[in-house]
Amino acid sequence: MDDDKLSPPSVVAGQSLPCLIYTHGYGKSKKVQTFSTSAFNNRSYLKSIPEMRGKAVRAAGQGWLLLRDERSEVEDRDDYSFTLWNPFTLKSIHLPTLNFHDEGLPGVQFAFTSPPSNEEVDTNCCFLFLFFEGWAFSCPIRADSRCGCWVSKRIELDGEAPAIRHVVALNGVVYASAYFGQSLLRNLVCFKVVSDNDGSNSSIAITQLPHIKMPPQSILHIWLCKTRFYTVESCGNIYEVHVGTRHYDGVYAIQVLELDLDRGMWVEVKCLGDRAFLLADYGSTWCSATGTVKGNSVYVFEPDYIDEAVACYALSDCSSTFLPCPKLLNPRTDFPVWVAPPQLNKYSATRQSQQCEQLKPSEAVSAIKCVSQPQDDNLSGNNLNELPLHIIELISEHMHLFDYWNFRRTCKLIQSATVIPQWRTNNSLPLLMVFEDDGGLCRVMDPCRDDSPSFVLQFSQHLFDINFSKNGWLLITDESSLQYYNPFTRERGDLPPAPCLLMSLGFSSYPTCPSCLTVSIGIKGDGEIIIHYLRFGDKEWNSWGFDISEGGNFFPGYCSPVYYAGGFYVLDMDTGNLGIFELVDGDPRWTVHNNRPPIRAGEIHSSYLVVCGEELFSVFIGKNGSWIQAFKLNNTNKKKKMKWVRVKDLGNHILFISHVSCYSVVTRERNMRNRIYLPWLKGNRVVFYSLQTEKYHVDGSDDYSSDFFFTKQPFRCCWI
Repeated sequence: MDDDKLSPPSVVAGQSLPCLIYTHGYGKSKKVQTFSTSAFNNRSYLKSIPEMRGKAVRAAGQGWLLLRDERSEVEDRDDYSFTLWNPFTLKSIHLPTLNFHDEGLPGVQFAFTSPPSNEEVDTNCCFLFLFFEGWAFSCPIRADSRCGCWVSKRIELDGEAPAIRHVVALNGVVYASAYFGQSLLRNLVCFKVVSDNDGSNSSIAITQLPHIKMPPQSILHIWLCKTRFYTVESCGNIYEVHVGTRHYDGVYAIQVLELDLDRGMWVEVKCLGDRAFLLADYGSTWCSATGTVKGNSVYVFEPDYIDEAVACYALSDCSSTFLPCPKLLNPRTDFPVWVAPPQLNKYSATRQSQQCEQLKPSEAVSAIKCVSQPQDDNLSGNNLNELPLHIIELISEHMHLFDYWNFRRTCKLIQSATVIPQWRTNNSLPLLMVFEDDGGLCRVMDPCRDDSPSFVLQFSQHLFDINFSKNGWLLITDESSLQYYNPFTRERGDLPPAPCLLMSLGFSSYPTCPSCLTVSIGIKGDGEIIIHYLRFGDKEWNSWGFDISEGGNFFPGYCSPVYYAGGFYVLDMDTGNLGIFELVDGDPRWTVHNNRPPIRAGEIHSSYLVVCGEELFSVFIGKNGSWIQAFKLNNTNKKKKMKWVRVKDLGNHILFISHVSCYSVVTRERNMRNRIYLPWLKGNRVVFYSLQTEKYHVDGSDDYSSDFFFTKQPFRCCWI
């Protein structure tokens, strides 16, 4: 941070990048602000803006900040003084005093019918709308910055007072989502200022629009997501961005919808072209791609899942990259808000075709074959068709899977002489399957090979999610069923319909094995641990639940349970304590071992279990990926006293971790020991963490990093 001395206000006006604005202090002591562009150039500026001193940032929109005088809160007054301030033009507009008590809400929903004009000759005026709980307020703002009187309206629809969220303006009309009661039902509502015929009196008109249809079932419905909604006006259209979170390590899915008022429906948008959406709870904005601001992306401030980071979600390949936020002064109050320079709100479609260019399913063949077709047998220089068949079979038996695919592509004779690719034990390492769209188009990557990205596979043509992976088998959820599937042998089968949305799934052995037990461990919203289990051949799931307090105040994490020593093991998401589910004489039993590792509470970003040889290991990742620690369970007979022992040397093992699959592999190569491979990418290479250097690396490069910032994390991926 450039904090050797306070930067002058003119630095703000000179910014050419979007920035996050933070304020520091309380009440009248709010004198310092942080303007951070660190998501784009790793820089931040500490400022003391006269117009912002002693004021709280309550919202942002269309390049303006809504500031409230903190004296209102300190003196417990019911009249509030608001100011509009533009950090790029340095223009201020003082609003009339508003007599209303907002009960300390953290932010205000607000919008302009159009941005306040910078032209002194402009005789038109815009209207500012503010929304508090149950009330709408409007104030006219003229070009000379003079303001009229506030007009208020109690919001009542169908006899209820809905909560107003996701406010945005288009063509002089303000649109918002109205939430009714405790339900998730919401309707689209529009607000407009209307005047009497003589223009002497104005009022706010509220209209509830007919039901707006949602698109057909999306990937967010297949995945078990808690969804946040954001609204953006861009290029004369209204967009709604659905950000789905399932795991505690951040966003799991993104869906962008465009409002089509003529047809009364939301239409899914797969590409934003040369635009970036910047999302915040109290005012979202957008800008054109420039320099380090990536187009066809969504930027979200992530305070809850990642320790003060901005997540950049690329719609082109369904991946996220976490970007650092600055180290801030304390105390820090107010939520950060986005502002974007007006010159960046110029959309250009010149790069749209490049940004939106994606792999098409028509380019791939069905099942799990490589995209490319075999070459012509008459290709000059190709003498493979002269080899005896038994030699061809012998060669193919010792090939890496990728080499085997290429071998089958050499000519039609080779393809006919070799079998469809199977799961091959001579692959030295597990493969990483990365799904780059909503369907089943994926890339299969070997973490130690640089030719992996050439293998593009068509996995499925339906929406689905991967719940678990083990020994070449996948457990997947599609639009209507739960299935097990081997993508190499193409063997598949259906499990009985699930009684509810299942989380943290795993099975004990091959799903076709008569001794296989499939288990799901999760938490219901009412504070109950719920375990579903299915024996091989069962026609329906068995359910068993108990209160969290009865289960040792244990909160199961979202990673798949690991089958070990006759039971399913799972970690507490906060403490790292160990929970064990097992069937004893056919009856379910749950045991919690308070054996938390020596890690401070609140410092864990994510945690995993992996069977390493005949021992159980746990892997913990710290906030922002600042550290990774491995532990070994010191007890294998499940006595009462179990303890995690820190491990700094994995011996000749390599670990591969993800939330749906974890593996350990024995290696003979000394330079590969003590590695923990993660489902993260840098360029086209897989990232690993070295317990020896305590840094992140990729093969073939001397570069390293101390955290997971700037690494790409695919939405959907698994080791297989």
